[in-house]
Amino acid sequence: MPLVRTEGLTKAFGALTAVNAVTLEVQEGALHSVIGPNGAGKTTFFNLLTGQLAPTAGRIVFDGRDIAGTPPHKIAHLGIARSFQRTSIFPTLSIADNVWLAAFARHDSWRGLAWRRADRYPELLERALAALGEVGLADKAGQPARSAS
Repeated sequence: MPLVRTEGLTKAFGALTAVNAVTLEVQEGALHSVIGPNGAGKTTFFNLLTGQLAPTAGRIVFDGRDIAGTPPHKIAHLGIARSFQRTSIFPTLSIADNVWLAAFARHDSWRGLAWRRADRYPELLERALAALGEVGLADKAGQPARSAS
């Protein structure tokens, strides 16, 4: 069973159809990219997946659950989020700490995390380091984020 599936996903803005009946499946653990020229609907597609926009038609299924129309904060809590071309980092923190903060934002008890020491959540650091390993940055985890290009 795919982790993410879209079926006939469509988004129209009046007479302009930005995303037209996209059907795809993404298996858990797979890496994919969406490519195309400016104006092809890539950003609109990701805005649909993350709940920033509601589809005109079609379905978005995540882990067997239809999430079309689900608010963005609930979709983010499920683990679907997007990054923007203009990233915001904490330049003096390490690369690992920046990724840890992203994992921290998804943690079930995130409200209380702000008042607790980070080292009390080793599972979040493990998750951050695993993510860095997946994208080939594990060897740079301790470097300041400003050093990454």
